[in-house]
Amino acid sequence: MKNREVAELFEKVANMLAIRGDSIHRILAYRRAAESISELGRDLNQVYAAGDLTDLPGIGQTLADKIEEMLTTG
Repeated sequence: MKNREVAELFEKVANMLAIRGDSIHRILAYRRAAESISELGRDLNQVYAAGDLTDLPGIGQTLADKIEEMLTTG
């Protein structure tokens, strides 16, 4: 998956969480992650391969796990 695709998926998740009335903190976490990935100057697959996903702004272990799943399973 490309950075843009992962960022778009996170934006969609944030939108669905907002519609569902989920926690604003959770919604913002997905939005921050999407923005961070969109602005990333290198391929997200390289960041994953280096084990550096949690070094990205707004990416904690939970979102890193979701990114890993997207990158490895499509």
